[in-house]
Amino acid sequence: MTIKLTRNIKKFISANWKTKMQYLRKLYIKLPFVRHISKKMLKRRTISALKFFDHSVSDSVIFMFSGTHYIKNFEGNRPIHLTREFLNKGHNVFFSYWRWDQDEKLPPSINPMLFQSPIDLTIENLDLIIKYPLSQLNKIFIISFPHPSCARILTTLKSHGWRIVYDIRDDWEEFHKVGQAIWYDKNIEYTILKEAHSVLAVSQVLANKLQPFSTTRIKLSPNALSPSFAQLDIKSRHNIRKDNIIGYIGHLTESWFDWSAFLKLAKRNPNWSFEIVGHSFPEDINLPGNVKYLGFKNHDEIIQITMNWKAAIIPFKTSPLADAVDPIKVYEYLALRLPVVSFRMPQIEKYPYVYVSHNLEEFEINLRRALQISPNENVIKTFLGHNLWMYRAEQFLK
Repeated sequence: MTIKLTRNIKKFISANWKTKMQYLRKLYIKLPFVRHISKKMLKRRTISALKFFDHSVSDSVIFMFSGTHYIKNFEGNRPIHLTREFLNKGHNVFFSYWRWDQDEKLPPSINPMLFQSPIDLTIENLDLIIKYPLSQLNKIFIISFPHPSCARILTTLKSHGWRIVYDIRDDWEEFHKVGQAIWYDKNIEYTILKEAHSVLAVSQVLANKLQPFSTTRIKLSPNALSPSFAQLDIKSRHNIRKDNIIGYIGHLTESWFDWSAFLKLAKRNPNWSFEIVGHSFPEDINLPGNVKYLGFKNHDEIIQITMNWKAAIIPFKTSPLADAVDPIKVYEYLALRLPVVSFRMPQIEKYPYVYVSHNLEEFEINLRRALQISPNENVIKTFLGHNLWMYRAEQFLK
C-alpha cells in the first residue's frame, strides 16, 4: 500500500499541470460531500423536468430505461433511435442511461422535451418519478434491459397509471453466460414478462424463446433504418464500384467478430480487398496485406468510405447470441446498396440481398455471388420503406 502510494505521488509530481488538474478534479468529485451535492442537484433537476413535462402540451410521458450510453446526436442503438422518434412525435422522454464511472459529468441538454439521467441516480429517484402526479393520460415505462431494479417497481408503476412495455432487444441470458450482463437474473426477466402490459422482441428467435413466460403475446419489432441513411442519394455509386472491395462496420471484439474465419477468408482470397471500420480492435491480431483497419469513423466518413465498396459482411461468431440479433448495420448496408453476406443469423435470412452462411465455405461462395450483384433499386427501397424507426416507435405507443 505504501509503495503504491509513493509511486502515485511521484507520478503526480512529474506530471504536467493539465494532468495534475485532471487528477485533482477526479479526487474532488469523489469526496462524499461533493457526491451528496451532485445527487441533490440531479434530484432538483429531475423535479424541474417532471414539472416541465406536466405543463407541456404533450399528452404523453415516456420513460426509457435504456441501459445504453447517453444521447449525443441521436445516432447509435435501438433505445436512442426510438427516443428520437418519440421526440419527433411530440412526446416528452425521460431517458435513463448507463454509465460505468459515477464521476462522469452529466450530459448537456439537447432538447427541452428530453431529460437524461444516469442509472445510478435514476434508481435513487425512481419512486419520486413514478409517483409524481403527472396530468398526462398516457404514461409509458419502457424497460429496454431487465435490470434487477425494475422488478421492485412493477407494482408501483401499475398502481400509478404507467403502462409497462418490455422491449427484448438482446438475449441477456446468453450474454450472462459469456461473462457479460453480470447483473442478469432470469427470474427477474420472467417477472417483467409476467407483469408487462406489452412485450416486443427484436427477433423471432427471442420472441419464441420467451413467449412461454409472458402473459401477453410477444410482438415482433425488428430494428430499422436511421433517417440519416434513409436520406442518402446513392444513385451514382454503381458507377464508382469497380474493385472488389469488401467492407465491415461495427464491433471488433473477439466475443462477437469471428477473427479466425475472417482471416482465413482474406488469406484464401488475396485478390479481394477488405476494409474494416469500428472499435475494440484486438491488439494481438496481425492483418494480411489485403486487409485495412481504418479505425472508428463518424457517419459522414463512413458514407465516403463505403462509396467504393462492392459488398458488406457481418462475420459474427455462430452462437445463440448471434441467433437472437437483428443488426442495425444490415439496414445501413442495404441503404448503401451493398449486398450483405453473414454467418448464421435467422432474423435476416429473408431480407433482400442478404446471404446467410452456415460455414466458411458457404460464406466464401456467397461473397463471390454478392460481388457480381447490382441490387434492384425498387426492391431495396420497398424493403427499407417498411423498416423505418418511426414505424417501430408507433408499436410502443399503441
